[in-house]
Amino acid sequence: MTSLRNRFEGRALDNYGFVRKDGFKTIDEVHRRRREQRWELMYGQKNFTKTNQLKRFCRKGVPRDKRVAVWLTVSNTEGVNYEQSFQSACRSPCQSDFKSVIFEDLRRTFPDNSEFHGENSEALMASLKLVLEAFASFRPDPGYCQGMNSIAATFLLLRGTELDCFTLMDRVIFHIVPPSYYSSNLKGLRVERLVFKSLIRKYCPEQFAKIEEFSGFELYFDKWFVCLFIDCLPMELALRVWDMLFYESFKVFHRAAITIIHKLKAEILRTNDFMVLAELFSSLKDNPKFNNSQDFVKEMMGLTSSLSRVSVERLRNQFTPVVEKEIEEHAEKSKKRREELAKEKELRRKQQSSNGVSSNSVSYRNSSRASTAVRSVPL
Repeated sequence: MTSLRNRFEGRALDNYGFVRKDGFKTIDEVHRRRREQRWELMYGQKNFTKTNQLKRFCRKGVPRDKRVAVWLTVSNTEGVNYEQSFQSACRSPCQSDFKSVIFEDLRRTFPDNSEFHGENSEALMASLKLVLEAFASFRPDPGYCQGMNSIAATFLLLRGTELDCFTLMDRVIFHIVPPSYYSSNLKGLRVERLVFKSLIRKYCPEQFAKIEEFSGFELYFDKWFVCLFIDCLPMELALRVWDMLFYESFKVFHRAAITIIHKLKAEILRTNDFMVLAELFSSLKDNPKFNNSQDFVKEMMGLTSSLSRVSVERLRNQFTPVVEKEIEEHAEKSKKRREELAKEKELRRKQQSSNGVSSNSVSYRNSSRASTAVRSVPL
């Protein structure tokens, strides 16, 4: 544990405690400070209310110390007694299967972050474990799946309380991402993957043609979908996307993903290797093209201005039956395979039973002859 903590000493860290390559710097610091001043001038310590002005401010970025409060406001938590639900969930143990996976994922959460794996990280890890297990107890379907640890850890990294974290987890998983997104068959996520693929074809046709040359489309982008860009993009940029995601629905995710593909056009088109392409999409955190969150958001708003919630919903309706058919066919194949395995098992059992009877009969006859022979020996 000591060596793990010491590895952060002398390393370049960003504002959130993540290790960055030497020479990395966030180049929109001036915008960040100006934004914080504007927020303080407009809102100060007042409670937030959902207005068009707040929407504009969210698009320009929420200051770090106000993010949790703003996200709670814009995600419409009114009328839901999350405090009671959280307390009740903390008293109710979650399923052992979820508990074991959560335990394994704790050490994998933000491995390059000094707050989760540095000095005095035990309390933060304990809070993360408590929230994930409470959520799995509160919502046994989906319970817990990999990726949720990164989402919950983000709220804790922003100094949210355990209750805040629990509340925002529920808002994200049941109100911001599409239905069945984190279900056992990942139906919602698979639909959004097809929606995204269609949008790449429309907005970035050259990149789409190049990506289509390689198989395994889902391998490139699944971490983006599962973690909602957390631990994929530089943290400040990922959180700028979340500022809008909480207010404007899941279409923001697609707008950001399209912008990433657009910005990587040159690299994508000159790639002729599957592994090089996979590495390109998985190393965005250290790509200088994504250092300036303000420039990224401006480009995103211009590039995808025509993408409406209605158009995303239309694509979603188009691809949902496709995914449902895939799930149905997979379930049918799985059922058939289980039946075949059951028949094979029963056949082996009968063969073993038959062999056992035959073997026992031979043993009995042999032992009977031996007994007769012993009794016939004259005394």
